[in-house]
Amino acid sequence: MRRLSLLWILLLVPFSKGLAQERFYFEDHRHSITLSTGIPPILPMMYPRGSANNGYTMDGWHTGTGYKTHFSYTFTLAYNYQFTKRWEMALVATTCGYIYSQYQHPEKGVDDYGVMTYDWDDSKRQYQGTYLDFRGIIPAAMVRFYWLARESVQMYSAVGAGLMFSSPVILYPTLTPVGIRFGKKHWFGLAELTVGSTATILLAGAGYRF
Repeated sequence: MRRLSLLWILLLVPFSKGLAQERFYFEDHRHSITLSTGIPPILPMMYPRGSANNGYTMDGWHTGTGYKTHFSYTFTLAYNYQFTKRWEMALVATTCGYIYSQYQHPEKGVDDYGVMTYDWDDSKRQYQGTYLDFRGIIPAAMVRFYWLARESVQMYSAVGAGLMFSSPVILYPTLTPVGIRFGKKHWFGLAELTVGSTATILLAGAGYRF
């Protein structure tokens, strides 16, 4: 009997230590902020490239200015509040846009209508700079459920919705089948498989608990 009691004590000591460590994270540090980026194939469909970034625009024919869009981007800033060990709410703001380069093409001459024309040979164009085409902020709200809650790693699923300020305004659902956070104490990393207004396929970044 004494040996059995001693065995139970040996088993309960690390378990109780684990509970104390979980209290540090889930009760004493309920707030966190995360910054992440991801693959945004849905965002370009909702916020298509502007006419200034489609190559030979109407303005380009008259000014000799050409544009080349390189890629779209998304950045997500979230405030998270974990109100129980398993449940967390988040307020999310996502920015999206495009990175593009601008070029100046040389003058070619005046046409029969008195309008200046330009030489659109790309080998003769002059690079003017690379710019950010900012398309707006997408607000969203999410609820997360932590189905694995450990000291250094937590795994979760989430559901929510965001507002696309297109014409008309669209309420866009967000679903995260699986996400992971890893890191002790205040700083942590995160990665998600997700579909929604924040990103699509993959979202990754870092956060800070306080």
